[in-house]
Amino acid sequence: MKKAVVLLMVLALTLVNLAGCSNANAASSENRDDQKLRIGILQFAPHPSLDNCRIGFIDGLADLGYADDKVVFDYQNANADMNLGNTMTQKMAADGCDIIVGIATPAAQAAFNASVDKDIPVVFIAVSNPVAAGIVESMENPVNNVTGVSDVLQVEEQINLIKELLPEVKTLGVLYNIGEINSVYQVEALKTAAEASGYRLVSATVTNVSDVYLALESLLNRIDCLVNVLDNTVVSAMASIADKCAQRNIPIIGSEEEQVGEGALASNGFDYVGVGRQSAAIAARILGGAKAGDIPCELARDTQIVINRQVVDALGIKIPSDVEAAAKFVD
Repeated sequence: MKKAVVLLMVLALTLVNLAGCSNANAASSENRDDQKLRIGILQFAPHPSLDNCRIGFIDGLADLGYADDKVVFDYQNANADMNLGNTMTQKMAADGCDIIVGIATPAAQAAFNASVDKDIPVVFIAVSNPVAAGIVESMENPVNNVTGVSDVLQVEEQINLIKELLPEVKTLGVLYNIGEINSVYQVEALKTAAEASGYRLVSATVTNVSDVYLALESLLNRIDCLVNVLDNTVVSAMASIADKCAQRNIPIIGSEEEQVGEGALASNGFDYVGVGRQSAAIAARILGGAKAGDIPCELARDTQIVINRQVVDALGIKIPSDVEAAAKFVD
């Protein structure tokens, strides 16, 4: 009899504990973040333009109804390490992200590689040539469950800006990471545009940020002006590049506004917060049920001439009145 009573008590306690666990699990289920949409964001490197892409994307989604109450963002920064980026996006895919966002070409490639066999849509931001990068079949018909916004560099606008601001310049220099397919593509376009306008273009290649200083040294005695393309590795070292060029009175024509803020003379480039917002509108369509591969890739909209007043004064440059009227000035 005693054994039977003990068994009944144990059974009763077990049922109470199970009921308690069941209630706890139900409460946990109601509050879990995985009840929200999950968006992975991989940023290739830490620099202002890519930061602005991320900020614009998150703010743009919030404006479209996808704020923190509906979305959990898994933001990761690869610090210009492609292997690390691959690991990060593989984890995002394993965690079941609803969308993976790749900011800059290497990040978009990592997102594509991690998700291509898992039917997870990818949205790229600021990829200059997504076709050459191998992540879409064409801009009009991406196919691969990937789409986004391309910031293909407007090299002709850069060359025209040099003509306007620096009429005495004859030899241009460019630094780029030979391992970034987008940079190789842009430098080829820049070379064609420069030579068509009578300039000589001298290039130096790097493979990581630590190479930039020596590569720049190899250029400075041979050029009249440094021209930046949208190279993530080089732009990550922009402050040091600007300091070194200032010491030699070598002007820099940047590829984006943020470079002007860090010491370039001028740029005619995109507003990257706007590029992020433009990408958010695409992501919202996917979250609403559209298939990424059916949404045509878009080109970033509108460029703006931006000029650094302090660099203008330091170099003693006279800004033509028509350029001054159209430009945004920063200090």
